[in-house]
Amino acid sequence: MRLADTCGTGSSPAARMAAIASSVRLRGRPGSEGNRYAVSVGLKKRDSADCIKDYVKDILPAVREAGLKLPPKDRLAVDLPDDIEWPLD
Repeated sequence: MRLADTCGTGSSPAARMAAIASSVRLRGRPGSEGNRYAVSVGLKKRDSADCIKDYVKDILPAVREAGLKLPPKDRLAVDLPDDIEWPLD
């Protein structure tokens, strides 16, 4: 299921947030040993931190359109880059 479908107006806010957390989690754990190895041997083109930051920027319009706000980072229960811009508006 696509994130846009899950973030539709018919789903609960909890289901929407779970979909976002799951989608972020799929991008990997930034700065982990496995992530560094995957980049170093060419299995990945870039660190998960960059992927997650781009993903959050990309989904923010859909999140807002669905009437949601991103929760505080610690409530999302995923590994996030330390330097991520995390809009809470």
